[in-house]
Amino acid sequence: MNIIVCIKQVPAKDAPLAIAGNWIKESDIGFEMNEPDSYALEEALRLKEKHGGEVIALSMGPERVKQTIKEALAKGADRGILIADDNFAQLDPLGSAKALASAIKKEKADLVLTGLQSDDHGFGQTGVLLAALLDRPHATIIMAIDVEGDKMKLKRELEAGWFQHLECPLPAVLSIQSGINKVRYATLKGIMAAKKKEIATMTRESFGIQHEPTQKIEKIYVPTKTKKNRIPHWHSERSGNQARRKTQVRSAGALTMKILVITELRQGKWNSASFETLAAAQQIAADTSSTISAAVIGKGVAAFADELGTKNVAEVLQVEHDLLEAYTPDGYCVALSQVIHAGKPDLVLFPHTYQVRDFAPKLAASLGKGMIGDCIGYRHASGKLVFVRQMFQGKTAADVIFQGAAPWFASFQSGAFRADLLVAHPSGKAPVNRIAVTLTPDQIRTKPLDLFKEAKSAVDLTQAPLIVAIGRGIKAPENIPQAEALAKAIGGEIAASRPICDEGWLPMERQIGSSGQTVAPKLYLALGISGAIQHVVGMKGARTIVAINKDPNAPIFEIADYGVVADIFEIMPALTEALEKAKSA
Repeated sequence: MNIIVCIKQVPAKDAPLAIAGNWIKESDIGFEMNEPDSYALEEALRLKEKHGGEVIALSMGPERVKQTIKEALAKGADRGILIADDNFAQLDPLGSAKALASAIKKEKADLVLTGLQSDDHGFGQTGVLLAALLDRPHATIIMAIDVEGDKMKLKRELEAGWFQHLECPLPAVLSIQSGINKVRYATLKGIMAAKKKEIATMTRESFGIQHEPTQKIEKIYVPTKTKKNRIPHWHSERSGNQARRKTQVRSAGALTMKILVITELRQGKWNSASFETLAAAQQIAADTSSTISAAVIGKGVAAFADELGTKNVAEVLQVEHDLLEAYTPDGYCVALSQVIHAGKPDLVLFPHTYQVRDFAPKLAASLGKGMIGDCIGYRHASGKLVFVRQMFQGKTAADVIFQGAAPWFASFQSGAFRADLLVAHPSGKAPVNRIAVTLTPDQIRTKPLDLFKEAKSAVDLTQAPLIVAIGRGIKAPENIPQAEALAKAIGGEIAASRPICDEGWLPMERQIGSSGQTVAPKLYLALGISGAIQHVVGMKGARTIVAINKDPNAPIFEIADYGVVADIFEIMPALTEALEKAKSA
């Protein structure tokens, strides 16, 4: 089995980030393999050990990236490929994927693996875009791979503790979930062997790629740490400037648009993030004198379409087909591309969910477009929309604009906009239009199987009024009893960020975040939690957030009501003792 693993070299986690315009100063900082990619590499090596074949480590960047490829070779990869490009950091996701796909096409790989996202740009689109460009079936957020002849049985992680089995034919592209395995270290024998292994070098220009950028990072900056970041309202006051609508080719600076919101259903119920995105669309429409259509997709969704029509939209598109009853990336891309071709929207908006990141980049690429994903807000300035997203694991924010003609695609992070601010339709209900799409079974290559939870939660954290949550700052499992004692003292439940549960220090049902439980307690006490986006998504709805962390720049302080820069091992016992004394007084 021949496997290509896409790996990226990123700034080391402890590297000081000095911002220089739309990127960082790379001199005098260390670099390392992107951590999510290390899980993909490990999975590739395990598959090779089981099924034979070879593993090729593929990367792109300047000459220094060879060091990261050598690390992969030392761990067991057979050979490496470097696409030499000193300016790769300025490429948009689609441009990067086109270069990687060109290199992949020169190899006979049964399987292409990527990490879930990079720790610098954090686009999280590479695997899905490669699948689109290579015309291969794909799946994302993969937790287990079982190869059975010319197909695979996969375990895919969903949100809120759910999983799904999938059947996927080979060749294919998979994006691997972090934590799927224990990453090996390079041995001395492996390091010595790597010196004799080949690293082929080619240039991006040698592929003859034709690519017009679809988006541009205008600037990177450290966001102001204020309470307003809890519910980001990055968009500025409405501009009084007006621009004329172009009659033919639309630019990202045009003011009047047709906006299409793609909503999401999850197991026969609304994904509430859909209404947050609709709220974002309403605000953009108000800023730009635009109109909104909202689409609901599936089978038997008439009731959902009627409910959607009660919101202030121009129309609801009811997209139904028997083959859309269960979500598949192929089915959704085929159906929605027809909807977009027919309706010709200028801006297509999605909630940034696990499902959306599984298909939306591919949908955009199929139309020759890119996607600005995981946005936390927008601004309307100088006649154009500026989308705001986080980079470097939340340490910085970036202003990103679309380039080229419409349609443009973007997704908004959960919690970025308030669904309770949705405006109702002024006349009671918008018209609902049924949209017929053409879809055949052979177009759906990745087959969805059973949905399941691995274990019944011992506690429903969604109902807990008080939560004490621990992160990497707890350092070791033997320190957890201190946090449990504090939770007991305040009458709350213990919870954790993903790394703690991945290590097995606490059971998975105690995990808070995008792949765990989403909670909204009266009090959320975060101990040694940095505030990665994946965790914040699951707890930002808390009424009061208190964060304790030694790092004054930890992203968790951006959303905290109260922040304490201190050692949790000094705070936990002191606070527990004070609470116990108060109880006995």
